[in-house]
Amino acid sequence: IPEIFRSGKYGGSGTGFWISGDGWLITNQHVVGSNKQVDVRLVDGKICPAQVVRTDEENDLALLKADVASPAWLPVSKGVKELGLGQMVFTFGYPNALLQGLEPKFTDGKISSRSGLNDDKAFYQTSVPVQPGNSGGPLIDFGSGWVVGVVSLRLESSQDGRSAQSVSYAVKGSLLNGFVLGSPEAAAAIAKSPAAALKPGDAEAITERTRQATALVLVGR
Repeated sequence: IPEIFRSGKYGGSGTGFWISGDGWLITNQHVVGSNKQVDVRLVDGKICPAQVVRTDEENDLALLKADVASPAWLPVSKGVKELGLGQMVFTFGYPNALLQGLEPKFTDGKISSRSGLNDDKAFYQTSVPVQPGNSGGPLIDFGSGWVVGVVSLRLESSQDGRSAQSVSYAVKGSLLNGFVLGSPEAAAAIAKSPAAALKPGDAEAITERTRQATALVLVGR
């Protein structure tokens, strides 16, 4: 068990990602719950407190602010054009951190559907393998490196009880963009320090920036 979990201070964890250079980050609402403050572990191991500034329970989004310089941050797509079926996407996250450890884990897949459970148009269905702890991670377009969604949940079994394979869902980037713009301070911070442009298709640079921009969200008991 990683050292940070041995004290019993934390009762849960998820994933988040930085969207500005001065400590604004995104995760899922169901990760933070009703908490007004959580801790965030940066990729270098530093742990700092973060305030829960805004939540959207319907779309499962939470906006956090930590008093720290972000090691890297990601550009958020406006989501004007929806992703095509079969488009390659990936995420970094902290699945089962108690067991799998504190290194962010990479998984990839494709867009399977432009709608989620019960044809919910707020979500993409993907074939990206995710587990408990991946919630709140960025869904990244492999070609551009932009955030096009937020990992939210996976389908574990079908109605007849059979196990579902590689079925996960992500809140679409259009909703994320609108949610962020609903906080003038966060929107101003992004405008002040936009994420650096990367060469389209530069998989190494895109994956490394995403790795550095991914954070472990730690929720107290």
